Amino acid sequence: MRNVLMILLMASALNAMAEKIYVVTADNVNVREKPISGKVVGKVGKCTSFSQGWFTDQEGWTGITIPGVDGFISEKFVKEVPAVPFNRSMLGEYMGEMSSEGVSYSIGSLDEKDGVVLLYITDYAVPDESEFRGHFSHVYAGTPSLYGVKFTHYLYPYREDISVRDQMSAGNRLDNAYEFTATGEGELRSYDRVLTLQNSAGIKSKPVTERDLFELKGNVKKLAHARVFVKDDAGSSDLDMLNAIIFSPEGFVTEYVAMSPESKKVIKHLVYTADGKKVSVSSADDPGSFSATYIRDAGDFGIGYDGEGKRQFKYLNEETGKWISEYSRLIIQKKIPFQSGEKLTELYRSSDEAPFVTEALSAQSVRIINTYKPSFDHPSAVSLGYDFGAEGMTIDADVNIMETDDQGNWTKRVLLSNGKAFCSEEREIIYY
Repeated sequence: MRNVLMILLMASALNAMAEKIYVVTADNVNVREKPISGKVVGKVGKCTSFSQGWFTDQEGWTGITIPGVDGFISEKFVKEVPAVPFNRSMLGEYMGEMSSEGVSYSIGSLDEKDGVVLLYITDYAVPDESEFRGHFSHVYAGTPSLYGVKFTHYLYPYREDISVRDQMSAGNRLDNAYEFTATGEGELRSYDRVLTLQNSAGIKSKPVTERDLFELKGNVKKLAHARVFVKDDAGSSDLDMLNAIIFSPEGFVTEYVAMSPESKKVIKHLVYTADGKKVSVSSADDPGSFSATYIRDAGDFGIGYDGEGKRQFKYLNEETGKWISEYSRLIIQKKIPFQSGEKLTELYRSSDEAPFVTEALSAQSVRIINTYKPSFDHPSAVSLGYDFGAEGMTIDADVNIMETDDQGNWTKRVLLSNGKAFCSEEREIIYY
């Protein structure tokens, strides 16, 4: 298994397409059942933002959908604002305003803990006749995307002495995610409030690169990866994966090679060329069989991909006995990995999406969930979910790191199920 070439952990867990964000510019704006003369079905104000606007036949009106309100609003009370990349500098203390009546203001903080983002927020009511100001606190947990945070759990009662992930797994999932989009310098907007950053926590890191998605430290130039599955008690084994990936000094993929586990011959060789955020990729030996151009956005919490290309299929004409080539359009959707500190907790890879690799040759997609112990740099457990089209499978395993190199990257590990090894992996790493 030595002197083999390849790759592992690639692009990502959470789908997040860049959406247009609209904000309401006045208070007590009517939302109507239909444009102009429709029945008023709700009201919105300056703290309201939404992304689900849509075209209507009535000029000057747009659709609006937020929890509890679904209708049409005059465009004279709406403006579009640009979304900006969410990063760790936005963690910190916030002041906020809510669109609901009876709430005077909010204070809160955004923090990162146990691989998730927490929003601690307290709403303060308008003072009553005795000048008493009531308040109520909330704690939400979720994951960042390229342009904001999607909070999926409401933690009540919140416990500091219990891990966040344990509290999330105990239930508390929201019926609908509570999403915030970064729309300005330190400003987060949701459908019912706007939060303005007052004091950043100052937690910053370099933007994530594709090299980070492979659990790699240091300036890695080439990664070779081989995986062997133990098939039965007699000890026979099956080479499942044999691949290589080459990175630029900046940490992005420049070349990818996949080899047949059986013949050891190259069956896929892709070359990547970057011009700023624009990336072109094609097959090294037959550019017509696979080509694409996409935009790659790298931020502190992940990487987004968006673009299109083409791939070539070949099928046999039974009447003539000749192979016929046919091109198919390739859509590259935006995939957002979530990274906690330097630890990759969850990612998703597809054979047809940037950077165009999967873990197993026959799998259409692979989902990987890594679990870390508090003081461990490497995953202590891993869940591998394979999609083969009509069928799928999930493997849950404990991880035993056998060897690491001088940079702290693992070079040999064993996956165990019920204490028994069923898979071994080796990586050969070359540095600049």
